[in-house]
Amino acid sequence: MRISRSQASLFDEVQRVNAEPASHEESTFQFLNRIVGPFWDRVRHLVDEWYQRIPVDERGDLKSRFQSKDSLSTHAAFWEIYLHEALLRHGFKVTVHPPISGSVRSPDFLAESHASSFYLEATCYFEKDRTSAEERRRERLYDAINQLWNANFHVWIDIESEGASSPPGAPLRNALDRWLKSLDPDEVNASHDPGSMFDLPSFTWERDGWTISFWAIPIKPEARGKPDSQLIGVYGTGDAKFIDDKTPIRSRLGAKAKRYGQLNRPFVIALSCHTMFVDHISIVDALYGDEAVQFGHNAKGEVVTRSIRHPNGFWRGPSGPRNRRVSAVLMGRNINPWSVTERAPVMWHHPFANHPLEADLVYPSQRVELEHGQIVESEGARSMNEFLELPSEWPGPEEAFPDD
Repeated sequence: MRISRSQASLFDEVQRVNAEPASHEESTFQFLNRIVGPFWDRVRHLVDEWYQRIPVDERGDLKSRFQSKDSLSTHAAFWEIYLHEALLRHGFKVTVHPPISGSVRSPDFLAESHASSFYLEATCYFEKDRTSAEERRRERLYDAINQLWNANFHVWIDIESEGASSPPGAPLRNALDRWLKSLDPDEVNASHDPGSMFDLPSFTWERDGWTISFWAIPIKPEARGKPDSQLIGVYGTGDAKFIDDKTPIRSRLGAKAKRYGQLNRPFVIALSCHTMFVDHISIVDALYGDEAVQFGHNAKGEVVTRSIRHPNGFWRGPSGPRNRRVSAVLMGRNINPWSVTERAPVMWHHPFANHPLEADLVYPSQRVELEHGQIVESEGARSMNEFLELPSEWPGPEEAFPDD
């Protein structure tokens, strides 16, 4: 059966005219499907090109998930498309959803070459569930505020308390508009210390359980009056919260570790993390256990300390190594359709895997040198631009959102 270009595309064949950045309530697919410009044309073309290399009978589910109004589904579908393409570019024969003896479930991919083979399962971790009622209320609030425009000011917004329903947009905009129009940007600039935000004029709006504080940020004279400028310039963090990425990372990996039983070849979990804060330390803690300091005394009675790890890691528990059927974790951080060249995923190898991963891949890697218990890092063999055969400025050279 011959499939037309329009049938194979993930995007609608429409005349695109909207160059505005994504609104807060707009899903990733809705944004990519309507944004105009050569920068975004290249993004759409690349994703479509990769999607069309997926076997035809496997495309339907991917397409429906990619086109979801839930951005989490779009990112998860894209991660699978990205991984499939990466396996092909490594020279593997790729089987999608290969059957597993003794299991009614199938991992996402089986990669095979003359030298090696392994199973690969894709999963994602998102910093926050953007489908939650709380998050949707915030997105509606931000979009309602950005409907207001001021020639002279941006605002810094900080939500101090939240009501049980979305605040009424029109009264909030009216109050904010009156306040901003009462300010002179040149006077604010003259009295403002550039090293501090908190000496800026402020305004607090309270209603129906919401307490929202605003600070007026004067726009530079040469940039004032642009009609496409969004009002909100800085998003505050609200109440301080402890950021814990390691626990949900362990949870996501644990949900996949035993899903297919004992396998007869290496098994890799590819985890795409979409969060601002996950870093090398978070990943090490998630895999090997939380770092801690142990206090004791030496022979002279002096207090001494040493670094230890709690036995709560994905690869190390109270009884020693665990989840040994997982050979490695391929960790991607904030890899989006428009940022595939910015950073490479990193392969973290299990030091006690039942089936060590021996495949020769281009990615940076992390291994434990068992004799000294140290993590040894290896650089990637190729840049992502080179590996994906994309120019260094891709998806430019144009700006994503030109000023004109």
